[in-house]
Amino acid sequence: MAREVQKITVTQPLTPTRYFLLKADGDPFKDDKKQPIVTLNTGRYTTKFTIQGIVRAGTSGPRVTLAMQLGPVDRNHHLNRDIQPTGLDLDGTALSFINTFDSFSFRSADGITENVHIYLTPATIGKILAAQKELAVKFRLESVPLGTSGECATTVSGSSKQRSCGNPYTGVVFSGKELAALKNFLKPYASPSPS
Repeated sequence: MAREVQKITVTQPLTPTRYFLLKADGDPFKDDKKQPIVTLNTGRYTTKFTIQGIVRAGTSGPRVTLAMQLGPVDRNHHLNRDIQPTGLDLDGTALSFINTFDSFSFRSADGITENVHIYLTPATIGKILAAQKELAVKFRLESVPLGTSGECATTVSGSSKQRSCGNPYTGVVFSGKELAALKNFLKPYASPSPS
């Protein structure tokens, strides 16, 4: 069966309220002054990514995704595919039904960039529209540079601390006016309310 070709009809850059970066065990990375680090750059590698909303038209109706782009990536620093790599937290509670995403890489003048698209069903969009405080969008990295630099430089290879440093969650939070802007973008694609 041929895969449906979907034409992009809307591309909406999204501005998050803040970034966050957590080790696999949930603890934040910290700087020399023991302050939490929200994004981390190690050489050419970074945990910061861009995010936008994309709508594609297809015969089955519009398909809405949150599209994240991280780069440059290589065998040392990339999306972790060994576990559930993406997630949405709504008002502090993880949405367990986030299980559809597309991940692909492409090469540009700046190197290879990794793209992750989280598909938002109309039901998921409805839950986001009901958010009271915030929505967190996160994905899991697998990174040798993060596992062996900064406060993690003294970790023992293969130790639980080293694995926690090298498999962090990076993400963004939408709250306040940024959450309101995201809701305005998503509102037309929610499930219709029962009459």
